[in-house]
Amino acid sequence: MEKFNKMLEVENDLLEQLHIRENKTMAYSFHLKKLENSGANMNGRAKKAAHFHQLFSFYQKDLLPALREIILLEKKHIALEQKNPDRSFRPFLKELKAHHKIVRQFLHRFAEVEKEFESFANNEKTSEILN
Repeated sequence: MEKFNKMLEVENDLLEQLHIRENKTMAYSFHLKKLENSGANMNGRAKKAAHFHQLFSFYQKDLLPALREIILLEKKHIALEQKNPDRSFRPFLKELKAHHKIVRQFLHRFAEVEKEFESFANNEKTSEILN
């Protein structure tokens, strides 16, 4: 039983992490839109801005909702496993671990993209100050 409670804790933590990323993608997309609308001289970095906009739009509209859906389904699977009296048949446990790995891979990738974006955004702010 404790094993399943820990699994539920992991699922809830992953949901919270995704929620944080959703908020960040909205903020980053807003920043990119604001930058685009400002008419700022981007010194040839418009392509990079478009790339970030495309990434964050994909994350926000497609990937994050899909990952959230997976986690909510996994919570149902944990509930099923808790009720399952057949200890020899645990069909969802491997799937749970695989899905956790996918979500963690995304969180790792998001951190990388976030660093790249922050560097880009800081360069844009510096560029605005110099112009």
